[in-house]
Parts: sequence; structure tokens; C-alpha cells
Amino acid sequence: MRETLNAFRASGCSNHSLWNTWEHACCSDSIGRENGRKGRVLMAVDSLIAPPAYSMEGLLRSLEDIHHDGYESRIAQTMSEHGLDAQHMPAWKYSRAIALPDNRLVRALTATTSGAAGADATVGALAEVAQAARPATVLEALGVPRREIGGAAALEFPIVDPFTIGGWQGENVAGPKLNPTIKSAMASPRMAIAHVEFSRNLRLQANRGEAEQDILQMLRDAAGATVERGFLQGTGSQNQPAGLMTVQGRGSRTFAGATPTRTELVNMVTDFTAQEGRIDRAAWLMTSAMAVALMNTEAPATSGRYLLEVDANGTPRVLGIRVGVSNHALAGRIMLFQPENCRIVFWGPAFALADKYSLDTSGGTRLVVYNTCDVVATLPLQIIIGGQ
Repeated sequence: MRETLNAFRASGCSNHSLWNTWEHACCSDSIGRENGRKGRVLMAVDSLIAPPAYSMEGLLRSLEDIHHDGYESRIAQTMSEHGLDAQHMPAWKYSRAIALPDNRLVRALTATTSGAAGADATVGALAEVAQAARPATVLEALGVPRREIGGAAALEFPIVDPFTIGGWQGENVAGPKLNPTIKSAMASPRMAIAHVEFSRNLRLQANRGEAEQDILQMLRDAAGATVERGFLQGTGSQNQPAGLMTVQGRGSRTFAGATPTRTELVNMVTDFTAQEGRIDRAAWLMTSAMAVALMNTEAPATSGRYLLEVDANGTPRVLGIRVGVSNHALAGRIMLFQPENCRIVFWGPAFALADKYSLDTSGGTRLVVYNTCDVVATLPLQIIIGGQ
């Protein structure tokens, strides 16, 4: 939490009422209690300066300022606290890096700064950066739970056997003998790195507000694409997560052609329900190209009904089951799964690193964002992949 607090000052945030209220949050909230003294120190330092409000542009200006006493030792300490070393961020000695606000900080500030002067505007600016650095993926839109925790330790999730969950017992009758298998799925910290490159002219234009939104949008696109691709098709090697479409233990169905028939899709649903999957909680996931192909496939032929149709609420559905679309899914594949039986985990805050040298001769700026995250399937047998 200290790193995200430092991001306030580094970017130029000087909302003193917010700082005064945040001192209470640092001392009382479970995620910042041990940093109460640090919060007061930061508040005192912040009282000496009066720059503009928090912004990504302000953060970039601070990160590109190489004249800062004690910078290397502070970054080394920050990385160590998050279980990182120089090989995770090889350019850290040659550039500037700092933790970005995360949703934990935004929630804590929202709960503790209600009514403080200027709090809404400042918390809103922090929330914009937090959401850009860690945008919601298509998996979360479909209902996959997301956790953001501190530290860098692996996290285990219990696996409940859907076939052995309980029984019934009558009076004076021995209870049923259950032999459940105790299992767990482990999420391990993995580093996702997103690069954003843009012209310095963007930052020099008169309308700084538009430049800020453009930078945030590029950050949102780059970070979102990097994380979503790994969550869906990661190989599990070279520090990639085991993506849901490649995870071991998944089920599979083979299509005769590039576009599945209605019968082939029904067979996928049959395999899914055979593993105790719930149709009312299920979801399809496919690329835009596959979705378009299903929109153009009548079933039955000449019936005027198509495999993919949009319901009255604007939700695309196949066989009545909602559809998620991502161009980061495996091409030519369709996934049927139960989102609640997967988990997304983020550790600590995202880190931003400004590289002002690599693109110096071309007049560009490179921003690198590091997210420590993983995805886990607690019941991989309920993930059915169809394709040729």
C-alpha cells in the first residue's frame, strides 16, 4: 500500500483534505495498518509542494525526472517487498518506476474520504488510472471472480468434487459414506508486461485533458490485451499462465468443418453437463470471426433462425447460452465453460516504468506496465474446447 501512496506525490497530487482522511485509513484499514506512520510522513512531505491533481501525464513527468536522491534504493526495496528482483524488471536501474493506484486503494479511499473536500475528483482520477492499468477482461465480464491481494505468495483455491457433495439420512439409519477427494488449484504470481509507445507531441498539445485520456486508452488496450491473451491461451511455460483454453484436463470436441454445426455444439453442451456443468451458468467464448460465422449459419437450413442470435437485452446467445467474444481467444476454437469455477488473481499494485531513452532519437516515449497475475480453473473438466 505504501507504493500506491507514493504514486500520489510522484504524480503531483496535493489534496490535503484527502491526505488527512487517508491517515485514518492507513491506521485502521487491514491493508494499510502497518503503514500508518508512513502515511503521516508522506502527508508531511506532500504539504511542502502544491502541484496539480493526480494524472498519468503528471506521473510520466515524475518518472522521467532522473534527478532524485535515494531513487535506486527505494525501488529496490519496493521490488523486494513484492517478491521481485532485477531479472523481472531488467531496465529498472536505467529508468524510473513506481507503483500505480490499484482497486484496493480506490476502495479504501472511497470508504474513508466521503465528504472530504475534493475527495471525489481525486479518487476518480486514481480510479481511472487503476482501471486502465488493470482493465476488466472478457472473462470477468462473463462472471469469473477476480481477487486483488498483497504480497507475492502463491494462493490455493479449494476444488469441490461435484459428484460427491453430500447425502440423506433417515432416523435410526447409518449415514451415507462419502469419500470426497480433497484437492486444490494453485495460482502463482506471473509477470505480464505491456508496452505503450506514443509521440512526445501528444503530451505537448494544448489540451492536456485529451492527451491524458488518449494515454489511458492506450494503456488500457495494451494491458488488457496482454493479460487477456495470457489468461486464454497461455502455455503454462516461460512464466505464462496456463490459459483456460489450453489448461490440462479440459474436455474437447472435434468439428468436421471450420464452422460447427448445431449438432456439434449440442455435443459440447452434452459433455459439459456430463461433468455437472450448469447450463444456466454456462458461457461460450470465441473470436469475433467465429461469432460472425455462427451469425451467418442457419439451423436448420432455410429456417430463418441462426446459430448465434441476439436476445431482447442485446446479449448474444448460442443454444440459449450467452456468448463472450475476444480476439485473444484461440482462432478456430470455441470454449464452453462455467465462469464461477475459474479465478483471476492480481498481486500487489501494477508498476509503471518510463523508458525515456529507447525512443529518444525518434521523439517517442515508452511506458512499460507490469502486472503480477494468474488465472486458475478449479474444475478443468467443465471446460470444453471445440474445433477442427
